[in-house]
Amino acid sequence: MKENAKKIHAISRSIEDHAKFLSETKIDVGSVKKPLQDTMKSRSPGDGLLRAGFALTVLSPDPFTDAVGIPMMATGYALKKTRSCIGIKDITIELNENLKTLKNLKLDL
Repeated sequence: MKENAKKIHAISRSIEDHAKFLSETKIDVGSVKKPLQDTMKSRSPGDGLLRAGFALTVLSPDPFTDAVGIPMMATGYALKKTRSCIGIKDITIELNENLKTLKNLKLDL
């Protein structure tokens, strides 16, 4: 029983310390919000090619730009379907796997 009380006291102390730190630290949330949202919504490498090909095909009526724009759109679409950018979730998974590997190596030594 005393052991559980000590754990609860340690957790509450940690929460109090964390709250004190946050109240003392003035962080501008607006300046951090946009970069964090950008990392959550990663774009595919084919997006740029798809947009550029569409712009060449639609905005310029020349037959030459159609010959360049349509393959660019096809390549962009194919890249969009086959490859995706790495996201925060992927980085976290990889980091956890590497930490487990390091922990196992440490235990083997």
